[in-house]
Amino acid sequence: MQKVLDTLMSKFGDALDSKDAGTKEKLLSGMQRLVENSAEQNGVWRIMVSASQLYETQSHELDQLRIENNELKERVNGTFSMEASRVGDKRKADEDLERPAAISGDIWSDFAVAFREEGM
Repeated sequence: MQKVLDTLMSKFGDALDSKDAGTKEKLLSGMQRLVENSAEQNGVWRIMVSASQLYETQSHELDQLRIENNELKERVNGTFSMEASRVGDKRKADEDLERPAAISGDIWSDFAVAFREEGM
């Protein structure tokens, strides 16, 4: 329990924002008393360990999201800011493709004929 307190819980306690400087000290000293006077099966201890692990996981995920966000910003501002980098080696079609004309000139009539021909 002492090892968990020294590693996980101290990071968790240090990261807490508090207007009162003594609050962090009270939290850490309270957790120290909890380690000294109780077993690992204590519900309060288990909740504190879970909260500190959740904090660690979320702070790691937040750091990863910040890194990814910065990379995306650089790509948008750098790589994709010029048309040549977005389009690359693509080029327009040499000729416009023509669509076949409607049989009767009315698309809905053509649809009905095609529907009947298919046997539907």
